Amino acid sequence: MLLGGAPGVDLTKLSTQISTGHFLLLASVAVAVPLRRVFDYVVDPEQAAHLLPGMRVRVPFGRRDIVGIVISAPREQLAGDFHYRPLRAILDHEPLLGAPLLELCRWVADYYHHPLGEVLAAALP
Repeated sequence: MLLGGAPGVDLTKLSTQISTGHFLLLASVAVAVPLRRVFDYVVDPEQAAHLLPGMRVRVPFGRRDIVGIVISAPREQLAGDFHYRPLRAILDHEPLLGAPLLELCRWVADYYHHPLGEVLAAALP
């Protein structure tokens, strides 16, 4: 069963991976919501090869899809008992925000105690 047209993400397979202790590829994404945290999303191997920090992605958030910014490159993590939602789409071919600007935005978010996703959304061209 595919979720919401997300290519290559089979929820039955993900449930099996979680129960058997398999590893998943996860990317951390900051979204422009008033929460001071980032969210992890499952990335399929085909997407992982093209995903870099600073790129915009479409992710499910609640009952809607929103645009977020990738904070860290995909990493392997033991699935455990958590349910991760799949990343829907990569919107850019190259990062819109380079490493120096991402670091500056992290500093601004920490210094001013503001959500990183909202800081990054304000920094977008």
